[in-house]
Amino acid sequence: MGPAPRVECRVHGVVVSRVPWAEPGIRFTRDFEMECTWLMTVANRKTVSGFLHVAWRTAGDIAGRVVGRLESGMPCMFDGLTAIGVDETSHRKGHTYITVVVDHEHKRVIWAHDGYGKQVLDLFFEELTPEQRASIRIVTGDGARWIDSSVAGYCPNAERVPDSFHIVSWMTDCLDRVRKRLWNQARRAKDKTAAEAMKGLKYAVLGNPGDLTERQSTALATLAGKPRGNSNDGSTGPATRASPRSSNYAGRSAGAGTASSGPSDSATPTRAWRRSTTGSKSPYAWPTASTTSTTSSP
Repeated sequence: MGPAPRVECRVHGVVVSRVPWAEPGIRFTRDFEMECTWLMTVANRKTVSGFLHVAWRTAGDIAGRVVGRLESGMPCMFDGLTAIGVDETSHRKGHTYITVVVDHEHKRVIWAHDGYGKQVLDLFFEELTPEQRASIRIVTGDGARWIDSSVAGYCPNAERVPDSFHIVSWMTDCLDRVRKRLWNQARRAKDKTAAEAMKGLKYAVLGNPGDLTERQSTALATLAGKPRGNSNDGSTGPATRASPRSSNYAGRSAGAGTASSGPSDSATPTRAWRRSTTGSKSPYAWPTASTTSTTSSP
């Protein structure tokens, strides 16, 4: 590879002519800059600079130039947006957050910025053209009001949808709070058998019946059937008479602890007062489906 030819321009005088293997005003070839940038994807700047015998600041400048050239030849990621997701996440110790916007259709991150809140999300919508904002039909995220406020101001025709991650998170948190409440009731009633059985059910009640280990299945079966003994119908589902607040939990626990399809339509599983083996009434014990009350949950 010889030196670049020098030409004489009537306006600028003697200058170096443009060549296809280097950028104007840059003393590195394009191939060298591409190699440097690729190495920086698998190593830090200090390591790359020592390997290529350049300053670590030079390695960073090279990567910036390569990224700029590649982005100039790519289509805009904001074009054709129809469904986006918004969420904030912490990236350091403490409460240091960044707001991230993803494109659900192409499954990629399209925007990120330090901080969170309506002012930060407004910066994203202000970078879009009116046509790009009008193409957005669905915006997913958690229940934060600042997302609703920003979307209503810039994309009034878009529909706000809770994302599946937060829906599952909310449901599992509620289910675990009910489990803790029932465990505390068992401890206060001094029923060690039920308390020990509930203590190991944190992940058992959240899992699918087919994914439970043998120990988890045994614990669920013991909790559901031991206080009243073995049931003739083989059902291990809970039932209730009082406390309608926990009726939904009892129904889910019945599905998590047995491989059957659940109780019949004529019996809605709820939590009931029943006698334990010690003879005391315990509101946390779960009777079998044969004693299920027909009271529907609110």
